[in-house]
Amino acid sequence: MLVDFAVGFANIIRSHDLREHITNITGLAKTAKLYGSGLVVTNGESSRPSGPLYPEVIEVVGEGATVVRTSTSSFNSFLDPAFAEAVRAQNR
Repeated sequence: MLVDFAVGFANIIRSHDLREHITNITGLAKTAKLYGSGLVVTNGESSRPSGPLYPEVIEVVGEGATVVRTSTSSFNSFLDPAFAEAVRAQNR
């Protein structure tokens, strides 16, 4: 699962370099796709302060492959029915 790797959070990352962070995320997504281990990507609505996913992540997973959480409880991804179902569909 990749949860909320959005551009709006870029200004609060202080533990490591942003470029390294994005490289690590995209590498993880590429590895999951390569090995067919299952990958569910989710983010809140792009109009919210968190913003859209990093473009580099979208490039790897594809446009429209993200489960957009629109529920009022979207802070907890598993409370969003569409996300929870996408995870269950992975049979993992």
